[in-house]
Amino acid sequence: MTARRVQHVAAAFSLIEVLISVVVLALGLLGLGAVFPVVIREQRLAGEATMGVSAQNNAEAYLLGHSGLRTDQGWKRWLLGPNPDPNVTTDDLPEEWTVPQTDALTGRVGIGAIVLPVTQRLFPQPFAIDNLADSPASEPRLVWDIVGRRLATGTDFSAGDSILLAIFVRRIDPGILVDRSRGQTLSEVLSAPPGQTPERVPVAWDPVTKRPTLNGIGEYATPITMGVVRIRPPRIRDIIQLDLRLDISRPRPPVTGQQALALIRRVGQKLVDNRGNVYSVIEVIGDDEVRVEPGVPVEIDQPRDMEPVVFTPQIPVAVATFRINP
Repeated sequence: MTARRVQHVAAAFSLIEVLISVVVLALGLLGLGAVFPVVIREQRLAGEATMGVSAQNNAEAYLLGHSGLRTDQGWKRWLLGPNPDPNVTTDDLPEEWTVPQTDALTGRVGIGAIVLPVTQRLFPQPFAIDNLADSPASEPRLVWDIVGRRLATGTDFSAGDSILLAIFVRRIDPGILVDRSRGQTLSEVLSAPPGQTPERVPVAWDPVTKRPTLNGIGEYATPITMGVVRIRPPRIRDIIQLDLRLDISRPRPPVTGQQALALIRRVGQKLVDNRGNVYSVIEVIGDDEVRVEPGVPVEIDQPRDMEPVVFTPQIPVAVATFRINP
């Protein structure tokens, strides 16, 4: 009797199964690859927000500790003029946001007769030294600006008036070129001896279109104020999403209404109303409206109670308001 030979064939994947597995793996890798940019972006934004708060605190300490600003040539001259008249009535004094005079080519800001150079408003400070490592610290990444308004309680500051300040912290333009091949630093690019113009300004806009250039070329982009037409809906004041219609006929400094409107109608933009409330734009609506959060407080009944609003051409990483007594 002949023995039957039994062959054992090893199980294997077919070509179609292999191809399906490859496709599934590829889809998974593509999905994973799409996550990385989002994670990196969120980490960058979180880091900038944290640094923005540090820059904001640094700016507040600098302004409170600046002895020159507390003289008659500082805060008082800025908001009351060079020769304040004690007989002027409260209604004649500036109680709206005032943008300081700014040198378009250097970014120097004038608070009355006191000059705040742009190098003093960079964070971290240019040419800073890490004392622990005895080496240069991080290059500047942020720059801050201020606007102010008088909180009137009398005819002059001696009557007890205080000042409301808003600090806007912005990223330095990311497209500023630094020649690393010859050892140049960003601090050197943004700095210049007195009387000279630096190679670049930290935050620039085109002098004609007023659009941010993002490369430091152009004029220093100053804060802008605009009026308010109306607040709606009129009866639902407790919801977060309220519409803020912007008056495009009264922008300051000299930009056209459409230019200012284009700068403010961006998701993430920050606005500060005349009472110091800070809003974030979360939606652009129609031709000249934005939806903000948080909603406009119930105590603000009419547009005139919150106007003008102030904002910066570049979306800031941090905004804060605080009061000082000059």
